[in-house]
Amino acid sequence: MQCTLDGGKECLPDMIECDNIVEWNDYLDKLYVNVFKPDFLNSCPEFQGWEVWIRKEPMDGNREHDFIHMTHEDYFHNSKNPNDRIPDLRRSERLNWVRPIIEHFACAMEKECGRILYWENYYRGYVRCNLFLPEERFHVVLERRDKVYFIITSFYVNTDWELRKRMEKYKLYQKQKTPLT
Repeated sequence: MQCTLDGGKECLPDMIECDNIVEWNDYLDKLYVNVFKPDFLNSCPEFQGWEVWIRKEPMDGNREHDFIHMTHEDYFHNSKNPNDRIPDLRRSERLNWVRPIIEHFACAMEKECGRILYWENYYRGYVRCNLFLPEERFHVVLERRDKVYFIITSFYVNTDWELRKRMEKYKLYQKQKTPLT
């Protein structure tokens, strides 16, 4: 992803791949200490002038809810326990992309580079902001609250039908006469 405001420097860092799935717990520890804590606990990114916070509860052991949500998936989408999720390598290896995507959204919109597609939708009475990079097949979802945004999730879009579905949502949003926010 080229960032047009800082001289063509790369905006997205390299993925942090898991070299050995047997060492999953060590890999998660590394992501938590080197990415999640500095990017979301020690400081907050900003989106459209407001801070972006993480959802801490319900904790899963000593890890915040959003960390688990951005590194694991509920494959059946019917769990009563929000922390009843299984590891997802594609989400995990791109965890360090979430903050740069949020922070470079304004750049992408100002320069109309088309790299970050944006649409809004209502979910349980709140506006959700979708930041999607189709080339990288990566989706970040934020939820607007009272003068703050919360990270809902981020994930890699695995299948072509999921990619088409997101592109349809984007195109439909572009046809709206007024934004939701």
